[in-house]
Amino acid sequence: MVTAGGACVHDPCAVPLAPATPSSPYAPLRVPIFRAVWIGNACAGLGTWLQNTGAGWLMTDLAPEPAMVAAVQTAMLLPVFLFALPAGALADIIDRRLFLIAAMSLQAVAALVLAGLTVAGLTGAWTLLLLTFLIGTGNAMSMPAWAATTPELVPREDLPQAVALHGMAFNGARAVGPAIGGVVVATVGAWACFAANALSYLPLIGAFGAWKRDAPAPHGRERFLSAVRAGLRYVGSTPAFQRLMLRAALMFLFASAPWALLPLIVRERLASGPETFGLLLGAMGVGAVLGGLLMPRIRALLSTDMVVASGGLLASAGILALGLGRHPLVAAAGMFAYGIVWISTIATLQVAAQLSLPAWVRARALSLYQMAFFGALSGGSLLWGWAGEVWGIAPAMTAAALGGVLAAGLGLRLRLAAADAGSALPAGPALAVPLPRAASTAAAERGPGVVTIRYVVPKEKTRSFLKLMEEVGRCRRRDGAFAWRVLEDMQASGEWVEMFGLERWGDYPRHAARVTAAEAALLDRVASLHQGEGPPETHLYLGPPAWRG
Repeated sequence: MVTAGGACVHDPCAVPLAPATPSSPYAPLRVPIFRAVWIGNACAGLGTWLQNTGAGWLMTDLAPEPAMVAAVQTAMLLPVFLFALPAGALADIIDRRLFLIAAMSLQAVAALVLAGLTVAGLTGAWTLLLLTFLIGTGNAMSMPAWAATTPELVPREDLPQAVALHGMAFNGARAVGPAIGGVVVATVGAWACFAANALSYLPLIGAFGAWKRDAPAPHGRERFLSAVRAGLRYVGSTPAFQRLMLRAALMFLFASAPWALLPLIVRERLASGPETFGLLLGAMGVGAVLGGLLMPRIRALLSTDMVVASGGLLASAGILALGLGRHPLVAAAGMFAYGIVWISTIATLQVAAQLSLPAWVRARALSLYQMAFFGALSGGSLLWGWAGEVWGIAPAMTAAALGGVLAAGLGLRLRLAAADAGSALPAGPALAVPLPRAASTAAAERGPGVVTIRYVVPKEKTRSFLKLMEEVGRCRRRDGAFAWRVLEDMQASGEWVEMFGLERWGDYPRHAARVTAAEAALLDRVASLHQGEGPPETHLYLGPPAWRG
């Protein structure tokens, strides 16, 4: 398991990311349910690193070509790219607690089957890839729900350190897991690593089983395909979140090189065995734990943009040391630096994503972020595996390091933004332009529904009105509208009609409940330009029932 600022007219949910006030690295552990989940995460992380160590080293015995070794990493990461979005939609519309338990159970069963086949001598290269893919599928299914659940477990102000603590638990397991895995592979066999991974999920499954989750707001359950479309519309209408996704993909496309080539670096360049492989992954884990402990101070000194850019440069230095070093200590130093970047950068980007998202779409939007992140890691693993086979290991790692430097410089042009303390929270019932209540009830499946809002705007304020309405359109789509228009009334001077459509009647109360505090502030600015008698006039229309005559 893994765990440019502007005015509201450009993005009402975006403010510049400034350095944060430091807090205790351990504050979230005061919450009992978070503490139980955190302990379970540490156990699952240990099992995951035993699994990764065993699978990576077993493939060097079954098929030692660079492309096949890199394919192990791809098989683990590719399911995220394939299944994250539907998993995110399911995690938003069904009980996340039960969904997490089911996904982790899938991983445990797949790991147990792999252990049984391996101890019986029946595991081939493609069998290993298939079962690794199934474990990755369970991971892909759990990741959006896992990321969306963390804000439910701790107070909002403790979220940055909660994410960092999960990373520390996982990477603390990385510090000891690979070393233990190397010894286990050398003395018992890879099958024991797979069996330990299967057992490692039990504490986490137990923690989520004991969690008494608060019931979500009663606005009805979305249909699956409608929920997927709503998630895509939300991200497609949020430029700040798109920049965050692009920034993550750009960095980790190049930072994926060590994952693709590390087993071959150990075997061929360092002429060592699984113990050294575990040592290098352990060095990375130690660096990651240190990065997590330093996170509050780093966030107090640097903006998010500078944390990510500096991380890209430090990661490139670590990749270069790993790719060119001929001594295990040089390679370990490179992995140590790489580990510091891994936790600090991932936690920084993840927190920026979580804080900017309203609860109703959090898992879906995070699934798209994770698709960008792990798509870059998966594609990068294939790219650098191919480069290691064609160019050689040292040239491939050098190219990845140089690419990482270029990506860090280019990334600074994609200024990151995030929500302030309350901009992603629901606005509540007092909207500047309240949506109308229907005079009669209708079946939730009827549709489409169309909402119209009529404004009277003086000529001298038309330019400002239309500029604001561009962002209103993005807000409507973010909150579930499949279409939006603003039209000038050619029979009444200075009058404008905003229209937006919803797929079905059941989406209407959800749309009203999704308006955030930042969006309500934007609607208030639009309403202030209205000069008619009384508030803007609103109407609600619904498509007729299907004709059965």
